[in-house]
This record gives sequence, C-alpha cells and structure tokens, in this order.
Amino acid sequence: MSTFDHVLFDLGGVLVDFRGVSSLAERLGRPLDEVADDWLASPVVRAFERGDMTTAEFIQRIQAELQLDLEEQDLRLEMAGWLPGLLEGAAELIADLRATQMPISCLSNTNDFHWRRMQSWGVDSWFDHRLLSHEIGMVKPDAEIFEHACLRLDTTASRILYFDDHPANTAAARASGLRAVQVVGPQAARAALEREGVLSP
Repeated sequence: MSTFDHVLFDLGGVLVDFRGVSSLAERLGRPLDEVADDWLASPVVRAFERGDMTTAEFIQRIQAELQLDLEEQDLRLEMAGWLPGLLEGAAELIADLRATQMPISCLSNTNDFHWRRMQSWGVDSWFDHRLLSHEIGMVKPDAEIFEHACLRLDTTASRILYFDDHPANTAAARASGLRAVQVVGPQAARAALEREGVLSP
C-alpha cells in the first residue's frame, strides 16, 4: 500500500516550460534567482495570479513596477512566449502515473491568460483536481493554499506527495505538513516518484 493518497504537481518548471522569470531577468539584466524571488513576492503578480485583475490591468501595472519599456501588445506577445510548451517527458510521466491508479492533481500559481494556453495542450485533462491560483483566490507560498489543497483532496497533508520547482514553495508546503520535493522537470519528478515507491524504476 502506498504511503500517499495523492500526487500533487506544480506546473511551471515541473511539467510545463515556463520562461517568464528568465526572460525578465535577461531583459532587466538582473540575476535569475533574485528576479524569481521578486516575482513570487510581487504584489502585482500575486494579485494577478489570485484572479484580482485582468490581463490588461496586469500588463499596465507590471510595466510600471518593473519599468519595462514595452507597448501593451508587445508585452502580451512576450507573455505568450513565456509558456512555449510542455517539458520533455511530461505527458509520458502523467500517463505512467495514471497507469498506477494514483490520484494526481495540480496546484499552480497561474492566471487565466496562461491557463487557457495550457488548456490548448490538453493539460487540464491530466488531473483529478485543478487547483489554480486565479480560480481559488490564493497563491503560493501562503499557508492557506496548502490547507485548501488538503481539503479539496480530502486527505491529510502528510499523505500528499507534492512537487514544485521553487524552494520557497517547497519549504512552505513542508511547513504545512506535505511531503514536498523540489524538482525541476519531469525526469527529476520521475526519479523522486521512484524513490518514494510510487513508480517502479
């Protein structure tokens, strides 16, 4: 019998190729880790990913916050390019997990603009539950979002195996009692699933 009742995935950086932070770091000429931390803590980003503002409002406010010299349409096109596609091996990993009958869901800081893009790739069909920040009005790394996940998945925190690429989110999930593992990409997630006994090597 598995130690876990549910496998829970972050999307960007784990299953989906998200280049927004690296693109901004390059444009701003700042270190990637620094921009990643600032992105996670940004009041504008947090409001957008909670579903509290439209894409047009986000574009206007993030331009001011980051002092980006871009027209709205150019930034909208750039935002589309932040999600170029699925990471290699993502679909195969989900299919292998599905074959084990293990329930799988996602917990993602995202927004309507990017979620519609992911839906076009069929990502929404992968999961039993889709816990999307812009739909539930909560964002990582706040503790309330992990408490919400436990309620939605109807299990205790310690029986959720959670994968995220950002150390702050992973640490917050652990503090909430989840078995959280920091991974980047499907191959790292697969290796962790094998170590945890969810998938066979």
